[in-house]
Amino acid sequence: MLCPAGLFLSTRIWGIEISGESYHTEESILKYLNSIDIYGGMPVKKLVCSDIEEKLRKEYEDIGWASVEKAGSVIRIRVREVALVENEKKETAGSLVSARKGTVVSIVTRKGTAKVKAGDSVKKNQVLISGVLKIYGDNEELVSKKRVHAEGTVVLEWEQNYQDIVNQEYQKKVYTGRERQVHEIRIADQKIFFYNPVKNLQTYEKYDILREGGRLCPFLSLRFPISCYTKRFREIRYEKAVYSEQEAEQILCERYDTFLAQKKKKGWNLQKENLSLKESSETFSLEGSIVFRQEQKMYQKLDTKNKTKHKEKKSNGNNRNNG
Repeated sequence: MLCPAGLFLSTRIWGIEISGESYHTEESILKYLNSIDIYGGMPVKKLVCSDIEEKLRKEYEDIGWASVEKAGSVIRIRVREVALVENEKKETAGSLVSARKGTVVSIVTRKGTAKVKAGDSVKKNQVLISGVLKIYGDNEELVSKKRVHAEGTVVLEWEQNYQDIVNQEYQKKVYTGRERQVHEIRIADQKIFFYNPVKNLQTYEKYDILREGGRLCPFLSLRFPISCYTKRFREIRYEKAVYSEQEAEQILCERYDTFLAQKKKKGWNLQKENLSLKESSETFSLEGSIVFRQEQKMYQKLDTKNKTKHKEKKSNGNNRNNG
């Protein structure tokens, strides 16, 4: 025979499991379920699995299939997303232009008129593939011009200088060993502390705060937001110190790796690097040159009045650089 507490627990839903989602996050689906009164802690008698399936399909156009079933005190939801076919957008007539100064490594034109060739040096904002397509008739006579959205693949290469500096002398953080802990329970917007975070810390001139914890029972957090945290206040002081060559090199290399990662996100591909570590009386530095390559994807609309914002010389058919 179940005790009163066990009987109460058996009449409630205490977990919601979601699987199969890729575009939509579990959190967003849980928020939607909460908005239609499907939540952790809800009465089992109010659960109608078929209704949830239908509502999910109506709410999310890209969910083509949904299955909802009750397993004990848990709702198991499985979804299958389908790719939606987007309406084709009418492309605006424009030219592909260079985002920076560099040298053309390769060019493949699919639509439009190529204005440069491999090996050409180009300036920033220079037309690479023109959106003005020239149509010639017999005897290479220009018949007409057609405005299109230029398409093609143009790769530029360039070299740039790099320098990063670290001072040899710095302030080193040292932990004194003195520490205090504060336990916190948060219920909605209310906070309960088991230790005053200010008391006995007044003698700490400087300290780090480490915070650990999170929400209890995530499935219930939308309706019953309860969180537990532990804060550690660790006293610190700063002492004058000097980087060794190895320490400085490690710092500079880590910064350089971060620099490369940021450039890679922009589509910059590293080709060559010529860097060296140098030491002066007060600093260490990593400096030298780097060579990058990048596919050009910057466009410039064609002027509706003058047909094009760039003056174009009459092509003689050999795709020479018209600067």
